[in-house]
Formats: sequence, C-alpha cells, structure tokens
Amino acid sequence: MIKKLIYIVFVIMVINCQQQRSPDAVDYQVDEAVSEGVWTDTDSLNYGIIEVNDGQLNFKGQKLSSGYVTLNRDHIDTLQHTHAHDSFSKEGFPKAFLIEQVQESEDATYSHILVGKFEYDGDVKNPIKVRLPANLTYENQQFTAITKPKLQQDPNAEGASNFALKIVAEIPDEKAVAPDYTKKEPIVRKRMLPKLQQYDDSVASVRQRVATKLRVRIMDRKKIFQVGDTVWLSIMLLDDNNKRAPARMNMEVRLLNRYKKGETIELGSVSFKKGQSDLSKYVILKKEGYVELVASHPEVYEGSTYIKVLNRTGFHWNRDNSLKVMLASFKQINSTYIQVLTQRRNFKANGKDSAEVNLFLVDDLDELEDNDSIEVAIVPTHGEINPDKLYLSKNKPAEVAKLVCRDVARVTFRIVTNPNLKVENEEEVTFVPPVTFIECTSSPNQINFLDRSDILVRLLDENKNPLRVQQAWPVTLEISAGGGRVTPRTIEIQPNTFESEARFTPASHIGTTIIKARVNSLPSATNTITITWPIMIIITSVVGGLVGGFISCFSTSAGNKKIWRVFTGLFTGLVLYWAIVFLLPSDFDPAILLNVLSVFVISLAGGYIGVGSIDFLLSRFGVKKTA
Repeated sequence: MIKKLIYIVFVIMVINCQQQRSPDAVDYQVDEAVSEGVWTDTDSLNYGIIEVNDGQLNFKGQKLSSGYVTLNRDHIDTLQHTHAHDSFSKEGFPKAFLIEQVQESEDATYSHILVGKFEYDGDVKNPIKVRLPANLTYENQQFTAITKPKLQQDPNAEGASNFALKIVAEIPDEKAVAPDYTKKEPIVRKRMLPKLQQYDDSVASVRQRVATKLRVRIMDRKKIFQVGDTVWLSIMLLDDNNKRAPARMNMEVRLLNRYKKGETIELGSVSFKKGQSDLSKYVILKKEGYVELVASHPEVYEGSTYIKVLNRTGFHWNRDNSLKVMLASFKQINSTYIQVLTQRRNFKANGKDSAEVNLFLVDDLDELEDNDSIEVAIVPTHGEINPDKLYLSKNKPAEVAKLVCRDVARVTFRIVTNPNLKVENEEEVTFVPPVTFIECTSSPNQINFLDRSDILVRLLDENKNPLRVQQAWPVTLEISAGGGRVTPRTIEIQPNTFESEARFTPASHIGTTIIKARVNSLPSATNTITITWPIMIIITSVVGGLVGGFISCFSTSAGNKKIWRVFTGLFTGLVLYWAIVFLLPSDFDPAILLNVLSVFVISLAGGYIGVGSIDFLLSRFGVKKTA
C-alpha cells in the first residue's frame, strides 16, 4: 500500500513539472563568440569589456521570458585606469546575469526591460536586482538583446546599472520568434560603446566566411584631431566581399602609427579570439602630422585609415581681416593647397577591394572664408572611383573617395580643383592579382625515411581556382612540427604561372611532419607528411644479402666453401646498399634506388663481395684497413 502511495505522489509531481514547463517553451544557447558584457563608469572613457562564457535564452509563446549569461572575469578587455579605482578590480564584476522577467517598455527609445539580477561571489556582494532597458531584435535567424547602461539612461532610475550586455543567440526557426521582434522599426540612437552594435548578417552566415583583410574605422568619423586626443578605432575582419568574417584562429593584431615621412610608432595590439570578427580599441595621439592608423597581421591584408593630427591649442583665435592683410605679405607659397594621401598596402584587382583616397584641405593662413567651397574631381588612370567629385571647405576640410580596379596595375591620379589650387599628389595605388588562398600539397604524402617528397605550392583565387600571377610571388616554407629538411626554404612562383615546387627530405625522422607555406598577407597553408620505417626495403636488402652470400659460398670449390659467408652477406649487403644511398649526390633521383629490384641487386652484390663492401665504405671516408 505504501509503495502505491509513493508511486502516485511521484506521478503527480511529474505531471506538475510538465504543466509548469509549457510545451511551447524552447531554450536557445547564447553564442559566446559574439556576446559580451560591458561595464561603464560615469563617462565613456572608463570601461571594461567582459567575455561571455555561456548562456541560455528561454522563449515561451514565441517571446523571451527568462535566461542567463555567465561572464568570464579573467578576460576583461580594454579596461582603462585599473590603478585608479577599486571598482575596476575583476572581483568587483558580476559572475552572471539572470533574466527573471521581460517587460514591454513604455519608453520609445528602447523596446523592453530585462528584469533580473547580477550575481557576485558570496564574499563580495549579494545579488543585485536590476532593470535593464534593452532593444530586442530578430533578423536573419539571429536574436539580439542589447541593454543600455546607466550612462545612457536616467542614473536615478529604479534598478539602473553600470553594466550593459550584448546577448546573441542563433534561432534557425523563424516561427519560434514572435513577429513583434521583427516588425518594429529600428530605433535610431547614439552608439553606446564601440563594440555594441548590430549587424545585418546572421551568426551562421558569418561563420562560413574566410577572413582575408582587416578594416580600420574611426568611430566618430572625424579626420582631424589634436595631439593628446583619444581616438576610438573599430577593427574588423572582412572577407573578399567586404562582409565581416570570423578569425580562423587566435590572432594577435599589431596596431601602429605610420607617418607621412616614414616614421612608425608601435601602439600595442589587440587579440581576436577564434571566431571573433570585430574589436574596438582606443589610441592616444602623441605627435602631429598626417598619420596612417594601421592594424596588421601577417596572414591577412592590413587595414588602415588616414587622419591629420594638429598641435593642441588651448583656445581658438578668430583672426580679423586686418590681421589677414598684415600676414599676407609674409605668407608662404602654397599656404592653401590640397594634400592627397592613399594607403600603402597592395590591393586586390577584383573590383571589390577598395583603396581610400584621402583629401585634406590645408589653409595655414586662414585665407578661405566660411562659405568658400572647393570642388575636387579625381581622375584615376585605371579603375573606378566613388565619388569622383568631392567638396572641401573650412567646415569640412577632409574627404575620402574609394577606388576599386579589376586590372593589375599601378594607379595614379589627376586631381582637378575649382577654383584652381595647388595639389600635393605623389600617391599611387598598386593593384595585384586577387590571390586569396595558397595550397600546399605533397606527392607522395606517405614515405619512408630513405625517400623524398615533392612539395607543391599553388596560388588560388577566392573560389579556390588556380590563379596565374604577372609578377614573382615569394613563398616561405617551414617545418612547424616533426623533423626533416625542405629545400629550398624560399621558392618563387614565376610570372604567368600559379605554382612552384620544393623537396622534402625526412633524414632520420620517423612519424609525422607538418610543413607550413607562408605568403605575406595570405592565410598560411599546411600539409602533413607521414614518415615510416623502410620495412620492405630492409627485408629485400636482407634477402639480397643472404642470396649474395649464398652464391659466394657455393661458387667456390668444395674445399674452400665457408658457410659463414652466407651470414656475412646479410650484413655486408645492408652496408653496401646504405653506402650507395647516402653517398650519392643529394639531387640523385631516389626512385632508381628505392625500387625493390634495385635494393635486391645492390644487396646481392654486397653479400657476394662480403667484407670487401666494408673496405669500400671505409675507403670513401679515407680510412685504410691495417694489416
């Protein structure tokens, strides 16, 4: 009877649990590669970006109902002034955020409110209840929730928090999400922080792309700065179609300033995790001049953008006309002119890889009036430029045009201004064959340590078809794992071809060897070669030596037969074969010596000669047998 009561109670509990979990409730995992937490101070200059470990969003009735994200406080990126404030220590950051309720918002600037709590370590803080204003959107099978920190809302609002979140989950089934998230018009708002942004493409589509270049953008789109200014950069990985693409490995990207006069200043680096496609970073400008802000990595084309840095001035002095007249007699020649600057890297001649043509209006003596406008027409020798006409003025002294080309060429520009101004233009842009990948293969890819393998390197386009080049392309080969030797270490793919060869010799290495091919600005390619013991060759050599010894023994008269010559032939056959293999020139074709017939014949000769083969080997090293 008691067992039946326990069973009934258990059934009732299961039914209650099933009733609590509605059949239309669905859970989706948070994509940690593109989700993140952000802490902000009372200004936007002090903040930390926190990695998301994992998370889950719970939907009920096609709407977000609850969820959670856990934060990795051991990975806090771009955290400034950590020595200045106790609250910047990682122990002060939450370890998780729990979404307990989702409410519709009455404020037009955001769509929902996430009601929940931040969880901290027990010995630091108790859970803090918060109300996070958020915009919830669903586009291209990607659900995104971006919350607003206290900085962008009323700091006295109930449950306001210094923390913000960007939570992204991939939801392939569009019917699982309510139309409310997709039908609302996007809310136009000021960007909160450089990294918190939404994209038009889905996480799934991004992961299928291959990153081939970096892009650098100024977050506030200015081109003129002063010494000491803090400049926020957006650094993104793109594919050949200018779509954002994930890092295929952990990437350390160098940041540097390149000045027009050739000087380069290192600015540190940013780290892309595998699968990440965009980062932000601030730099402090320390020197005046025309500066190319560069992000560089050896396996992708570098990204850059130009700015102009002026000496810092404490106030602005509006010079009157009398001062202008007085200075006119002392003014330098060409004090008002246009400076043209282009990025220094090579660009792919695929009609999609665009080079920036930067125009800066210089008016050192303040000769232009506020309403003066300079029309600038740009005429390239090859390709297409957009726009082909720009307008510069005192209020807009810098502009950018973008050039694409499908021809392999060095492009120069003719600049025409109205009214006529001096143009400082010594720039050219180089467009090269649109090589996107390199392929490294070996033939054969499994050899014994006496054999050799041919290494073939090919240049491929974005569709992985062989691509002929019009100039020599150097390729560096290196052994990244295992042992052996590659000769030569640097090969050149000659003009009007798409491939070149090298040779791998394993020497005495047994196991696997990984050979890596590198070309500047292209993803490296690897090839694995397996090296085994030459078992068949050893067996054939032993048999050949024994047969040679046997022939030597029984080819003499009966009184001179020495049975030990048979066993001596086993060793002397091996010795003679080894001597011939390793004493021949390195460029000798190994196929002649590594076939079974050659092995048998040479070893047979060694077995027949007997100890004379050892005398031959010693003589090659200059050693004479003593009596």
